[in-house]
Amino acid sequence: MRSYARDMKVSVSFLSRLLAGSKSLGPDRANDLARNLGWESKRRLAFVTLVRLESAKSDSLKTELSNEVDQLFAVDSFQPVEVDLFKMISEWHYSSILELLDTEGFDSNPRWVARRLGIGEVEAALAIDRLKRIGFIVEKDDKLFKSNPAISTGGVPSSAIRKFHTQMLKKAEVAVEGQSLEERDLSGVTLAIDVRKLGEVKELIGKFRRDLIKLAKTDTNQEVYHLAIQFFKVSQKTELLTKKTKPH
Repeated sequence: MRSYARDMKVSVSFLSRLLAGSKSLGPDRANDLARNLGWESKRRLAFVTLVRLESAKSDSLKTELSNEVDQLFAVDSFQPVEVDLFKMISEWHYSSILELLDTEGFDSNPRWVARRLGIGEVEAALAIDRLKRIGFIVEKDDKLFKSNPAISTGGVPSSAIRKFHTQMLKKAEVAVEGQSLEERDLSGVTLAIDVRKLGEVKELIGKFRRDLIKLAKTDTNQEVYHLAIQFFKVSQKTELLTKKTKPH
């Protein structure tokens, strides 16, 4: 008990009453305790949300917090894929073909796929064949289906992944000129941040992606869209700036 209280930076009597249920936590104190224990941002957020849920008074707030808890503990719907396997399908049109399978009126004829994505017919045929051979697409009763709901590389650095994102950024550049405001949404914000919040920022971006997928995908999809979120430094570290401006 003393060791645990020391790690949490609280008194032994406080921890004893807390574990016995005679003392409750507020969100701010819960967040401080989670930080003292060195928990990562997602686990810390889940703990604070559970504390808020326990003390919630209104039914509406309880429902809202319960939904947040469900989201935090939800199993990610993305299927992890090895980088070496991803290299085989790193061209942008592979993931687009997988999503095209979920649209109304999908036709497995390579000519139809090529027209929908603006690629060559041979390119479409080769991609469909490869996706079938590596098990990302299955064929049943002359119809094609995805074997997994979505794939993820898990944030592992790779030239293939960088190439995929570069291709998609080029597609976004074309969309700026070629698509109307009703068809697209391109926006950005530049802000100064505390780098200690980067983990929480990434968790929030991940939650947004999952929420968007849940909202947007239905049984009546008509088009394939790509969501790209870029969050990167535009400033240089102070020490690098000092080295560059240091007189010889």
